[in-house]
Amino acid sequence: MQEKVLLSFDGKFMLYTPYGSKEDWKDARIYLFNDGTLVINYYQREIKFKIKNLEPVDEKIPSSITGLVTMFETYKLRLREKTSYLLIHGDKKYIKRLTRYICYFNLMNTICYILYPYMIGGAIQKNVKWRKSTLLIKLKRTPGKVLEIIAFKYNGSLVTIPLERVIDFKKDKINIQNREVEVLSVKFLNEKSVSFVILIYTFDLNLLYKIFESYFDEYDIKREEIQEEEFEDVKLSDIEEQVLYALYSGINSLEVHSLLGIDVNEIEKIYDKLIDMGLLKLVRLRKEVELTGKGKYLVEKIMKEKGTKL
Repeated sequence: MQEKVLLSFDGKFMLYTPYGSKEDWKDARIYLFNDGTLVINYYQREIKFKIKNLEPVDEKIPSSITGLVTMFETYKLRLREKTSYLLIHGDKKYIKRLTRYICYFNLMNTICYILYPYMIGGAIQKNVKWRKSTLLIKLKRTPGKVLEIIAFKYNGSLVTIPLERVIDFKKDKINIQNREVEVLSVKFLNEKSVSFVILIYTFDLNLLYKIFESYFDEYDIKREEIQEEEFEDVKLSDIEEQVLYALYSGINSLEVHSLLGIDVNEIEKIYDKLIDMGLLKLVRLRKEVELTGKGKYLVEKIMKEKGTKL
């Protein structure tokens, strides 16, 4: 069967070995084939790499090596005696997609563990267990674009996550069987725009993270970066924490006062304070509010510190 080209573009490449002889950028035509082969054509020559032997990394390459070229992707060459890297420069759209496709080839059919659904609409789900699953990749060609889908198969069930529906992702540390492990938390919307969160544990977590990172980079999707330092001076009363918990669990902000048994005027004062702190945002003038990304992060932080669930 004839191989199919998944991706092709004009760019530059460089093979770099630390402490080795200095190489220069070379103009090239780069092809990625569906059999997992990367082909680089340059100056009537050709180099081939098996995708399984390439690992996308964030290694810092000295500017004395890369020169004026700043936008490039770095791949560590496996199975070589000396540490070596393949650097590829080109249009951002193509090099980010190349990185993602390389991750796909390396992760396809790997075993991972998922906790799903960990959250629905901001509320943590109880009695959900970790499941052993197989990671699958689906590429569906539609007019004008390729729909990329991450899927997890277990016990005849399938959890599908179209990348275009992912709204946030982050690495987190949790305890599994009295052992702290790093997981990937991915938040996405279903067809009805209800948010779901899945936790994923796999030995190739960095490659999985790279998939979402490269997709957000390619399409310039902004993430709300939140720094721990922002919460150093945050002090909340018990009732203010309860208000945040209620909103986080999906309670309508107009019903929180009756749920907690407090006066309407008092709840509005609390909302004003939390808005000023950047934890809430006003969505309607009649004091209908919702949590900001910072507010959601703080609730999750408090729950983790206190070991509580909603």
